[in-house]
Amino acid sequence: IVVNEHDWVIVKVINQMEVDGTAVHWHGMLMQGTPYADGVPSLTQCTIPPGGNVEYSFRASHSGTYWYHGHFIEQYVDGLIGSLIINRIFADGLTEADKYGYTSDITLMIQDWHNNEAHRLVTEYFLTPNSTGDEPIPDAILVNSKLSGMLGLKVCRNETSRLRFVAANALSMFNIS
Repeated sequence: IVVNEHDWVIVKVINQMEVDGTAVHWHGMLMQGTPYADGVPSLTQCTIPPGGNVEYSFRASHSGTYWYHGHFIEQYVDGLIGSLIINRIFADGLTEADKYGYTSDITLMIQDWHNNEAHRLVTEYFLTPNSTGDEPIPDAILVNSKLSGMLGLKVCRNETSRLRFVAANALSMFNIS
């Protein structure tokens, strides 16, 4: 999702899961005046039941790189995530790209991926009497929800790219260089 600072963000979430409820949390948003849109079950809303829907509506109050994710059980680990980019428009009408001189804006959302559902992993690795607390090794690393392999970005000689990184990982740590 890409919006400008001070825009209203309106997102309708339809829960098409067969069994579980869900909610979507907008990570980093202050939700001033719209606390009901924060997406935290049992605090700012009830979960969205299977077949149900909720419309989240809030103001993009401050520019930056943010993300949204499922905020019920381990749904974000299983892939309920996305980026939220809020661009600044300066008083003179210039954009950040105009002001800082970059020609492309690239968001890289990095997450660890496990072939087993996250709830099963939590149960097997952390909630058993014999657990050693060892974290499971991911089966893959995803970038923008795609299998990354070796990540390479194409750049042009006379262009400047802005890179935005979102760490949507659950258990793994990543080094970026």
